[in-house]
Amino acid sequence: MAGNKDSSWDDIKNEGIDLEKIPIEEVLTQLRCTREGLTSDEGQTRLEIFGPNKLEEKKAHILKYLSLFVSSLSRNSI
Repeated sequence: MAGNKDSSWDDIKNEGIDLEKIPIEEVLTQLRCTREGLTSDEGQTRLEIFGPNKLEEKKAHILKYLSLFVSSLSRNSI
């Protein structure tokens, strides 16, 4: 399992698989994990493949901009 960066990992990285619409057992199979989680070694391998689990900066900037826009609209509607 460790170290295999194949097309299925690419599909998951690129959100080619909609994990919200398939049964949990299939999600676990697609993600190659169990309900108990990952081993430390497998977690480290996936960290190397996928990087840290964090929001992308550009998304955070968009959300900040949108909140300013909505705030501005609500002040002008009074």
